[in-house]
Parts: sequence; C-alpha cells; structure tokens
Amino acid sequence: QDHAAGLASSLENLAAYQNSLQNAYLANMVGKKVGYEVEASDGTTTTANGTVTAVAYDSDGTYFLVDGTTKVALGDVKSIQ
Repeated sequence: QDHAAGLASSLENLAAYQNSLQNAYLANMVGKKVGYEVEASDGTTTTANGTVTAVAYDSDGTYFLVDGTTKVALGDVKSIQ
C-alpha cells in the first residue's frame, strides 16, 4: 500500500509539473505572430496570420486569442514567426 501511495503521489507531481510547463509555453506565445488554419463556409481551408494577444480557457478547451478577437485552437496553429 505504501508503494502504491508513493507511486500515486509521484504521478500527481509529474502531472502538476507537466501542466506548469504547458502554461509557461502558452504564456510565452503572447506577442508572437502565428499562422493558423481557417475553414471557410465552403469547407476549404486557408491560412490566416495574426498576433497572439492572450491564452484563454473555457468549455471549448484551451485556445489562443489572436488580434484580440479570434479564438484559435492550439492544434490550428501551423506556424510561429
């Protein structure tokens, strides 16, 4: 039981560390210019560009706010300049 409790504690610490690293990476993106995928109403995709102004979290998950108004999912970012 002590071994299992120690392992569980180690896993919790590792998850917290990983979350901390991700938050530092995301915060570092503020001010960076990014290229991101945009889907048009006809289903085609194009690339748009803008500057990350914030990182936000809501029911949709984690996303970048680009140019103050556009929500961009992390997976939609295709380039960082």
